[in-house]
Amino acid sequence: MWWYKDDKNASKEVIEERYGTSIEMDKVGVNDMEIREWNMELRENMICMDEQNVKVKKKRMEAFLRTENERSLEREKTIEEKENELSLQQEMLEATIFDIEQNKDKERKM
Repeated sequence: MWWYKDDKNASKEVIEERYGTSIEMDKVGVNDMEIREWNMELRENMICMDEQNVKVKKKRMEAFLRTENERSLEREKTIEEKENELSLQQEMLEATIFDIEQNKDKERKM
């Protein structure tokens, strides 16, 4: 009951009036050992929570990196496919131009 510690010098009547209860003054307060124990427990809890947060963030980062790597590989594959398709179209265009030029030469010779 930590809130009584501030009222060590208060009379029993003031405590009854303020908190609506009657408490013997020798039971008022929390000893320093209990406070230290509570602080250590809080610190341990904070450390555990921080560790959990780090684990969760690490998993999220790993998942994000995997996803980004997959997307990158997919984009690279798509680009290579388009480059190959474009190269084939370019070859077909050059072949068609060559055929047209040969036909024109044949027509001129005739």
